Amino acid sequence: MSTGTGSAGSRSLHTFEDEIAPVRRAGALLQQQLTPPSSPEADDPDSSSSARTTTFLEGIVGSYVPSGALSCPSTVIHGGETWHAIKGDGGAQGGDFVVRCRICAIDGRTATYVLRGGKSSNAWRHFENYAASAHVGDLQRRRHAAVVAYRASKTHPRKPAAGVTAGPIDGFLRTARSRVMTPAQARPHHLRFVLLMVMSLSPFALAGNQYLLEFVQGLGVSYDPPAASTVRDVLLDLFVFLTDQLRAQIKRLQGRYRGLPFFHLVTGLWTERHGSGSYGSLVLRCVDPDGVSIVELHLGVVPFAGRHDHINIQAWTSRLLRRFGVRSSDISSSTSDSGSNVKKALSGLWPRWVPCAAHTLHLAVKTALGATGETATARFERRNEPSRSSATRQSSGNPAAADLLGRVRKISNHFHKSSASFAMLNSVPFPGDAEPRKLITESPGRWGSTYLALVRLFTLMPRMIGFGDLRDLTVAQRRQRLGREDWGQLRHLIGVLQPAYEACIALQSSSSTVADAFKLVGSLRRTMRLPAFPCPKTFDKPHAVGRDDILKFLEEDERRSDVMELDNRLYKHQTVPVKATRTVDGLRSGAATFISVVQRELDRRFFNPAHSSKNWLANDAVLAATLVTPGGSAMLRKAAARVGQDNPIDCAHAAVVATAESLIDASASAPARQQELEQEPCQAQVDSFLATYSASVNTRVLKFWSARGDEYPLLMLVACALLGASGSSAASERDFSTAGMVLRKDRTTLLATHVEMHCFVRFNAHLVPSDLSAIPVLTQAARSGARASMRAISVDMPVDGGLSGDSTSSGSDAFLESTDEEE
Repeated sequence: MSTGTGSAGSRSLHTFEDEIAPVRRAGALLQQQLTPPSSPEADDPDSSSSARTTTFLEGIVGSYVPSGALSCPSTVIHGGETWHAIKGDGGAQGGDFVVRCRICAIDGRTATYVLRGGKSSNAWRHFENYAASAHVGDLQRRRHAAVVAYRASKTHPRKPAAGVTAGPIDGFLRTARSRVMTPAQARPHHLRFVLLMVMSLSPFALAGNQYLLEFVQGLGVSYDPPAASTVRDVLLDLFVFLTDQLRAQIKRLQGRYRGLPFFHLVTGLWTERHGSGSYGSLVLRCVDPDGVSIVELHLGVVPFAGRHDHINIQAWTSRLLRRFGVRSSDISSSTSDSGSNVKKALSGLWPRWVPCAAHTLHLAVKTALGATGETATARFERRNEPSRSSATRQSSGNPAAADLLGRVRKISNHFHKSSASFAMLNSVPFPGDAEPRKLITESPGRWGSTYLALVRLFTLMPRMIGFGDLRDLTVAQRRQRLGREDWGQLRHLIGVLQPAYEACIALQSSSSTVADAFKLVGSLRRTMRLPAFPCPKTFDKPHAVGRDDILKFLEEDERRSDVMELDNRLYKHQTVPVKATRTVDGLRSGAATFISVVQRELDRRFFNPAHSSKNWLANDAVLAATLVTPGGSAMLRKAAARVGQDNPIDCAHAAVVATAESLIDASASAPARQQELEQEPCQAQVDSFLATYSASVNTRVLKFWSARGDEYPLLMLVACALLGASGSSAASERDFSTAGMVLRKDRTTLLATHVEMHCFVRFNAHLVPSDLSAIPVLTQAARSGARASMRAISVDMPVDGGLSGDSTSSGSDAFLESTDEEE
């Protein structure tokens, strides 16, 4: 039946007819389109007691003849509207329908249901609910259960999925879905499809997207993407399989290290910007002794329940590690940012805690650029108390740089918000570099963003100057300009910031050790004490743009020109002294102040004898990993002499020997030569190594130990256990960058459990076998149990090996940000 008022956007009748056609062939009309008695469809042969009913519901419904309860009335009152029976085939205007359950009608119960656009989901829900209801009789329950079982059978075609929002292209989409693969044949395609959605950060709704279905069928393949429920099941299958794979890899490494603490934990805690949902990330770093290479095992981005105090952080960390079979004795060191809560939690569990060098360097640079260190809460309180005098505000340590950066931020924000100004900026002629580019907005919490923002502004200087000369500019547009002195200040800031930026980028490498980080920090400290710095000259067009052109120019130039690379462009530079003389001008005030402040900040944050947590020369993890590096002992002595501290070699030696004491003796089953070598104490092997390799070697440290396994079999394993320590928490930061892309505005209804599974599968997709048949199909009972065990980790929950997660949904935009405050 169609409504008496009609439907302007009604759909074709064939969508409904295609849905009920297989049921008619089975011998019983489960959903009936109301038709008048005079219609040719009134005496439906399927409703009579014909022989065709014996193939399906004869044992349940039995033979029957049309009665008053089964006859179709001419009108039906539903939802306050009068619905009329459709005459004929309905033409091309199907619209909405009202249907009746004929099985209920046999039992004297008449109910009507609305099918929006001819889709039968509403009526199918009626059968599923009544089949499990306790308020119906046994006969009716068995009848409805038979209908549900028939619909779920493998021989029943899949019902059409709801399409996307109607649009002009809908008229060209005519292909109907018809799965011709068996479930076993479709299973590998389902796995690949889910992996595609995970790696491309696509939502589950992509599976039922009508345009995607048309695209797949246009390729000439018979495969139909799975429904959203199947996508979730397959995602859970992948998650459980990869969890088992990760546990097996952890167990193998535990056997190889024979009791040594070898895992190095990298972690971080983040909170949604516009919500209360919290997440944590755990990454295990170690050196695989079989290949002598650094590996990272990502345990995923897991919901965090409770306050971010050190007790909850300790409980959350310990319980998540236990879920993957990691023992507390397996952890050698931990790395995180300098947040006091995380530092207190991790150092309480494992004394060897290493502060993130990249994060610490970022804080030192911020302070040297004039940041006051005032928190957002303090700024808010100050703005709401106008009576407070300006003398109570925290003063900037570099007012010249802070003033310039404040104006640069306003300029960048203006061009990002005004599309008209952006178009006018790129319309300014720029010979030799005509590519349209935007200014980069600085993010105070993102490492290196200040340097990148200044470099981009410098490379766009001709356009910025030409923009100010354009006609008909608004008042706001005329304000977006810098003076000659400002451009000079900017050039010098770029010169002094470049070494710190390059060191920060190198610290984030996933293959670097904490010894590499220590060497970088020491090198940066010496660089910041140089008497002069290379700075880009007064602007000229770049010599080369792009990697290929830059390499070609350098090859042809043969080092005759003083050039530097900025934003993938090559510019001339000049050496500017830190202090001015009678004949040569020195650095501008902002750059000169930056040099003096950053020198003090590096010593205060990395070599502070008053705070052991801020003194890398008193950190056992740093000392031990550096000592087992060729030439590391000399590097430690020189670094201590430069900062005026005692020689830390004895402390480093003791840290290496203490690590070796955990080694389980397995030499009894080893070959005779290895027994002879391993009978030599670790301390003697350390002394022999220091005497032989006192100077650094050209090869990297891991390649060095890969070739010295026969010479120092015991020390080689101990060195591998120590060298996995990380000097940066960049691995955890990268996890949250992915989580931030998963939790975006259009996915605010994504469950926290799905966020955990999505991120975990993405991080560990390399463990998926090429033969997808190796991934087992979980039963529905196993899936239900896995989902039930996925809940947020809290302090009160027992420690077990269950899965992790949370069933609560995120109700906000989920751009994640960290806590930068130090103790």
